[in-house]
Amino acid sequence: MNDKQAALLILRALEAASVSRGRLLSRGRFSRLALRILWGRKYRPNPAAINDWLEPAGWTWMFDGETYFGVLRTSVIKDWPRISSSGLDRELAQIDDNTFDFGRLEYLLDPETWSKKRAIKPKTKKVKRK
Repeated sequence: MNDKQAALLILRALEAASVSRGRLLSRGRFSRLALRILWGRKYRPNPAAINDWLEPAGWTWMFDGETYFGVLRTSVIKDWPRISSSGLDRELAQIDDNTFDFGRLEYLLDPETWSKKRAIKPKTKKVKRK
């Protein structure tokens, strides 16, 4: 098994799941066990190489860091909210000057910050631009 063949099997599993559900999927997840069954025990995946094969077909491959591998139809990203750096002018200027304290942002690494149970509240006061 090579990376191209692994990607083809992922796409085939997505196709089968789409047929089973009666609609084209925009995302999906694979457990480690499902991938071991799909690819066999001897194959050691190279996620970057698999992505190289999936991207032209319109899919992006990712790992959740624990259990699941996910695939996302790249076209759905176009409908997501756009994120910009426009609200970070002061911080970016401090980064350019090597005066920014990244420790102030450590709370962002806490999963609780991003949980649905807790509303995102800024840690700093919003400063109006002139």
